[in-house]
Amino acid sequence: MTAYIYVWFLLFTLSFCDFFRINKKLQLILLTIAFVILSVFIGLRWETGNDWFPYIEYYSNLVSLDDHSESFEIGFRSISYLMKSIGLNYSLNLLLITSFYLFIFIYLIFQHTTAPLLLVLIFYCTYLLGWMGTSRQIIAISLVMLSFEFYYKERKWITYSLILIASTFHISAVLVYLTLPFLKLNLTLKKIISLLIILFLFGIAANGVMEVVLSYIGSSQDIWMRMQGYVDQSISDLNTNSGDNILIFWYLKRIMYLAIFLYFYDSLNEGKLRFYFNLYLLSIFIFFIFINIIPMIALRLSGYFSFYELFLFAGMLRRNLSAKNIIWFLFVILLSFQRMYTSFMIYHPEDNLPYKSIFINQEVLRGRE
Repeated sequence: MTAYIYVWFLLFTLSFCDFFRINKKLQLILLTIAFVILSVFIGLRWETGNDWFPYIEYYSNLVSLDDHSESFEIGFRSISYLMKSIGLNYSLNLLLITSFYLFIFIYLIFQHTTAPLLLVLIFYCTYLLGWMGTSRQIIAISLVMLSFEFYYKERKWITYSLILIASTFHISAVLVYLTLPFLKLNLTLKKIISLLIILFLFGIAANGVMEVVLSYIGSSQDIWMRMQGYVDQSISDLNTNSGDNILIFWYLKRIMYLAIFLYFYDSLNEGKLRFYFNLYLLSIFIFFIFINIIPMIALRLSGYFSFYELFLFAGMLRRNLSAKNIIWFLFVILLSFQRMYTSFMIYHPEDNLPYKSIFINQEVLRGRE
């Protein structure tokens, strides 16, 4: 765990600059440093992160664009085939992929928050460590998030195109199309709470019926097979090596964060923060509906929206708390450490500990060796 803490300390040190009114140019330089740190740390890892072995085996044995077409989408296969064709080894391929999606995430953070270095630290602890092994979906998530920026600006054809491209990296992105009509709703607090209760009860009561619903999905055999695989994976499968309380943790985390946001709802219910709140609220709705029916859909689809909790925290604290510096400091210490720990301890810690890269801990043996 030492390597993860070293990176946390470096990012935390950089984040102190957000406590001062530094100019955008210096902020951009420091963000570039953070970008390089994370790109190298995530991009040059070795046998670290879930799904490591399926990805490296696919790349090592790749000879045709059609290889493993049943498991990997066309966009990801095309990029992998191109990288392999020009002679890049797997580590350089992974470094370029990592740099691509990190650039999008950090760009969005820089554009829309007044404390981008602090948000990068929380992003690292809260999402990046848990996502780093799922290369296809994290690329898709970054493209979908970019599409939401265009949707807010009413440039919908760009939105549709980016979501389509994202779906060529992870098919779950197709489901994002269904959520677009809900992104600009202006719900009252009473309606939000009522919907949460209804969807929570529906998710519990509807356990076991989704397989029937999925039988009416269109003619795409690839989508059907992937969805059927998600249906067959239960909470008990996700609990492997994680203890029996992972579902309780997921519920508590979401309920706690949502309660905080609803408490400050008046200040979040305006302008672009309202749009971000709707995005985050969708992640809660999706989780409540599907977690007891199709757990992997609940986790994968909600992942396209849950990131916006970071923007909401930034907006909430900036607008409502006067002792900003002290509050930020305590907030970062408590939240980032807690989230860093749970990111790789609650779900398959053996895939992440100790951290292994092309530079260090090469003597560590993982499960398949």
